[in-house]
Amino acid sequence: MSSIEPAPEFGLSERALLTYLPEFAAGPAARMGPRCVRQLAQLGIHRAQSYGLAEDHGLQLYTGLMMQLGVYFDEDPFHPWAHTALRGTPSAAYPIAEHQRVRSLYGASADYFQRVLGTDSEHLRNALFRATQLRLDSLPSGGVCFVERMRRLLLDLYPQRMESAAPDALEQTVAFLQGYSHKPTAGKSLAVQVAVSFAMGRGAFQDPRFPQLREVRESPEKLFLGLQNHLQQELRDRGWK
Repeated sequence: MSSIEPAPEFGLSERALLTYLPEFAAGPAARMGPRCVRQLAQLGIHRAQSYGLAEDHGLQLYTGLMMQLGVYFDEDPFHPWAHTALRGTPSAAYPIAEHQRVRSLYGASADYFQRVLGTDSEHLRNALFRATQLRLDSLPSGGVCFVERMRRLLLDLYPQRMESAAPDALEQTVAFLQGYSHKPTAGKSLAVQVAVSFAMGRGAFQDPRFPQLREVRESPEKLFLGLQNHLQQELRDRGWK
């Protein structure tokens, strides 16, 4: 990693992240490779700076959350706390200092992980085991009750995560996915894409962590296989398999 020179506009911040990210998430970083890690670092710097985060602690926290929750975690309706922590309630007279924003984001993320992962990550472990038993034909195929059927499915898989989400998280996710599609997405294809977004984060199809997803997005069978491979890898990374 250290052999990759930082792009001029990112400078030393990029170099620091190219060292930090492989240490923070060794398995995912190794699978991504240096090029994709660099893409994630640059994207993280760009997005973090939009919130006024420019120092190492803030950049490391922000990109670390990208690694864990997805590149657009701050816009993800399954993580409404992130947007609240980063935006706060600034005013022209009393702008939020960077250290305050970092402290707010750290506190909100720590609370989220405690509630949603559970003691010794028991909630996450149980959710992963349930999800790896999921079959493609168990996902809804569309229709007027699609969102409600998807909601019940995800509640059964990972209730703690669903309970921490915005009330209209699924509706927002469906609209987001359809907005990025080149053609109308519905039925089984949409169900798998929603499941991918739930498991791998908002913007999974634009995420440097998962470059292979873009190639199989329009194939429900191949995309579902990619999702299952990701879940199995999560179990292996955590020593649960």
